[in-house]
Amino acid sequence: MDTVTKMPCPGPFAKRRLPPRGTRLREPGRARGIDFRSRLWNDAGMNRTALLLSIVLATTPMAFAAEVSTAEQMARAFMHHRVLFMEDPSTKASIAWTTADELFEFHRVHWDTESRGGDLLKYANQTDKIHSHPYTLVEKDKENRIPKNIGHSVLLEGLKPATTYYFVVASGKYVSREFHFITAPDDNRPLKLLFGGDSRRGPQWPEVHEDRRKVNRMIAGLVEKHPEVVAFVHGGDYCAKAEWTFMTDWLSDLELTTTTEGRILPI
Repeated sequence: MDTVTKMPCPGPFAKRRLPPRGTRLREPGRARGIDFRSRLWNDAGMNRTALLLSIVLATTPMAFAAEVSTAEQMARAFMHHRVLFMEDPSTKASIAWTTADELFEFHRVHWDTESRGGDLLKYANQTDKIHSHPYTLVEKDKENRIPKNIGHSVLLEGLKPATTYYFVVASGKYVSREFHFITAPDDNRPLKLLFGGDSRRGPQWPEVHEDRRKVNRMIAGLVEKHPEVVAFVHGGDYCAKAEWTFMTDWLSDLELTTTTEGRILPI
């Protein structure tokens, strides 16, 4: 049986632990991506080969359908579903998401090694031991009329290496689609990673960051063509400023890296 542990702060927008309420949020640190990358490459005895697929930011016009506006993105009550490899990506993975600042009856994650098509009663594992924390809004966020949001996360432990895990996230009446991710292998087989960075804003907020969205669509396409890619190593910077205005915007655009079949590439 897989086990689950509450995470103190699993998210790409924190270096160590979530600051106390009222403390200004720090910009996502580069340490996460660097620590993960060095662990996979340099741990003694692992002897793995990592293939880096570099992403070049395209400056040509968007080739995909028009997306929702920045205002529409941040107004959602249930969003930012993602997976994070914090340590030991062969056996551990963090599931995280964001909700509106409202009262929910429960928060729960269901997961299994087989697709259950979103039928919550069929998943072999579930937990409601979710760590929830409000995001601090600074004065600039308030000026931008950014809604209050709550972050939720849980660490899944005891996972099997090189295994596909299917999961669904539920917050009260909101239920996600079925997503899936693949844990890293723990043997000497080649390991592929997708590497990129500098995804902070170019356009002035709240203008849509079309180039970033285009690259994220590109990532989804690469994952579909190269299913052996295990994770996305982000070298920073995530955001231009340590404000929720920019962080919620970045996390919303990150959703475009999810494939049409629901595969999420862990960060």
